[in-house]
Amino acid sequence: VYFDIDPAAEYDPQIRLGNGSWSALPSTKIKYADSCDGDGNIKVKESGSVSITLTAEDLNELVNNGGLVICGAWFNTKRVALL
Repeated sequence: VYFDIDPAAEYDPQIRLGNGSWSALPSTKIKYADSCDGDGNIKVKESGSVSITLTAEDLNELVNNGGLVICGAWFNTKRVALL
């Protein structure tokens, strides 16, 4: 996910990669533990990108729970790439 920070940000921007029922993907709760609030919200400080490697558990969540949801606060999504 490539993004720009919203210049009107009033607090730390954060991004969540979740399934169609808005639950964070399991790998984001583990891989980003130091930059997460414990709920899969990835804290970001500047414009750039967030990249994760989807695990089998992540793919299961996406297939069985309605696809990918990108949400959060104070960022503008520029591009999403699934490789």
